[in-house]
Amino acid sequence: MRQAAARAGLVDFSVDLAGVNDKGRFLAVCAARLGFPPSFGNNWDAFADSLQDFSWCVANGYLIHFRRASAFARAVPRDYATALEILRAAAEFWKDRGTPFIVLIDGVPDLPELLI
Repeated sequence: MRQAAARAGLVDFSVDLAGVNDKGRFLAVCAARLGFPPSFGNNWDAFADSLQDFSWCVANGYLIHFRRASAFARAVPRDYATALEILRAAAEFWKDRGTPFIVLIDGVPDLPELLI
């Protein structure tokens, strides 16, 4: 998948959530791995805004792979659901602009499906 993404001109981000068990750490890891600007506000609104911007990383599209997400999902399920909602909204935003925005999340096979 990474090779196909590279051939298509997509930026491939890998966000390892091992050991992430709260909102603050989730946002900090995302900011670091996704290269958010230093002005990132470390809150849900800033996360949503940044996912719909990427002016610092212009590309044909974006692939974000969240790895080992189970600790975060289990520790703070409402924050996990909020993150999924924001990611879904970002995907819709980019879809409306004809830009691929693909999010993969692994490590939560036994949790209820939160995306519709």
